Amino acid sequence: MLKPRPPTSDQYTRLRHQNDLCPTRLTLLSWNVAKLSGKPVFRSVIGGLLEQTPINLVLLQEARTFQKEEFDLHGYSWSMSPNIQTRKELFGVMSAFNVRCDQSTPFISQRQELMLATHKSALVTHHPVKGGGDLLVVNVHAINFVFNQYFYEEMASISQLIAHHKGPLIIAGDFNTWNLKRINHLRALMTRLGLREVEFTDKQHIKCFLSHPLDYVFYRGLRVEQASAIDVAISDHNPVLATLSIDT
Repeated sequence: MLKPRPPTSDQYTRLRHQNDLCPTRLTLLSWNVAKLSGKPVFRSVIGGLLEQTPINLVLLQEARTFQKEEFDLHGYSWSMSPNIQTRKELFGVMSAFNVRCDQSTPFISQRQELMLATHKSALVTHHPVKGGGDLLVVNVHAINFVFNQYFYEEMASISQLIAHHKGPLIIAGDFNTWNLKRINHLRALMTRLGLREVEFTDKQHIKCFLSHPLDYVFYRGLRVEQASAIDVAISDHNPVLATLSIDT
């Protein structure tokens, strides 16, 4: 139901920064925007955040674009992995960046969610780094409204997308970890992949359901300099922000 058709040409990608290598110190913002990305209030809030802090990577979940309108996020390059397509709109994860992207790999879940029979999506992007190597970034909106076992299967499929990457790695997004079994499975999987979890200040602003956090950033081959959750009160989730330095 509503599963996206295969893309034509560059339908899901706009690259504008192919001469700009990723810096070794970078800032990432991850945010489930609850389909607000086409609204003026979202553009105003994200514009204010981009003015306050130089942000290199913007990872959006539940992004919304219109098929007959050019999407622009304050001049950033972007790539999208849709999970829902209608006659007029696309919904899914979107990664925006002001650095070069050499590869963008969309992922759509095999399983469908029980209520609306929709899929979920993820997106893997490759960014060459100044001084050599590639930063791999995975933007995840994990499947919800399914048995835990199906969640485990989809997370295993996503992990296969990055299994052979040896360089710096960031996995972030809305993981729909609303029970302890999901949380423990996710953390164990990240540990097996050699990733650590970002610890945020202002944790009270991170979206929770049944007292369990849903939004995470995991990293490998980088150091965390600062990380915070920001209360913006326009979505049911708040953005999380992390500044990291790539180990050299």
